[in-house]
Amino acid sequence: MVAEKDVSLRQLDFILETIKKVKNLPRRLSEVKKVLETLYNFYRPEGLSFVGYDEVERRMYQIEFGKVDRNIVDKDIETLDTIRELKAFDNIDGILPVDNYLIPVYFPSGRLVGLLRLFRKRKLNRKEFSLLKASAELIGGYLEINGSARGLLAALIEAQDARIPIEAGHAKRVAVYAEFVGKKLNLGEDDLVDLKQAALLHDIGKLAVPDHIIKKPGRLTPDEYAIIKTHPVVGARILEKSGIFAHISKAVLHHHERWDGAGYPGGLRGENIPLFSRIIAVADSFDAMTSDRPYRRALSWEEARKRLLRGAGSQWDPQVVDVFIDGMEEIEEIVV
Repeated sequence: MVAEKDVSLRQLDFILETIKKVKNLPRRLSEVKKVLETLYNFYRPEGLSFVGYDEVERRMYQIEFGKVDRNIVDKDIETLDTIRELKAFDNIDGILPVDNYLIPVYFPSGRLVGLLRLFRKRKLNRKEFSLLKASAELIGGYLEINGSARGLLAALIEAQDARIPIEAGHAKRVAVYAEFVGKKLNLGEDDLVDLKQAALLHDIGKLAVPDHIIKKPGRLTPDEYAIIKTHPVVGARILEKSGIFAHISKAVLHHHERWDGAGYPGGLRGENIPLFSRIIAVADSFDAMTSDRPYRRALSWEEARKRLLRGAGSQWDPQVVDVFIDGMEEIEEIVV
């Protein structure tokens, strides 16, 4: 058991050291949007767009301001199906005919990751064009930082799934459920990003729980359950030390609190529990109920719905439960 504990601690130390490599860096794509918005207000073009490639989700995406030529942007999206197709733009000098300015966007490390396009009737002067190119470099820097954070996030989720195979996919489903509820509660775009990240990492502390407990096929003893109950604290500590995910540590710390104050680790009650934690608590419980576990079979969605209703106002935030249950048909279409 001692050797097993040492292995878990070494794994935890490795995670902490890895996560420090991207400490205190910007974490959201909203920084890129702010750069684009500034450019749009400065140039007052007919339209401005950025087409990029998300290496984590392996898909193209776009950010637009103004009246963008949809035919051109849609063609970009359709043509740039993978990062390889971006290479066709590697040698562009920055200017296309008349009113269509196209700037390749690179990571500081040199990899091409997107295209910045400006639609404007009046030709740019040299100074304006230099500013556009400098902005493309800034966007590339933000994207590389964001990609590092998201790549690390994906790696941590993969580590969770590999450590506890029977719970593979759990974090991603909880994130889907939590994001759905967050949208219904009209959370802002940045809050939704933070909520989704917290949901994805809510069980990260389980990486420090010994194998003989985390993989036990039967029910846990009281002592073993006490060790399992440390995972929110350990998870929050990991995220606090990371810097880049420190802002979501409280959401992870309190996701096992109860509305009636009988939860852990803080025994918080009602709205004293962070909203993200209350949302994750419902999403986490629902997915746990509807998934197979070593000691029981998965419940049906209908039975899980009944249990959520019974626990609303005692175990869970009744408003969050209502929003979740009202949207169950929509949620099922998303995850099935």
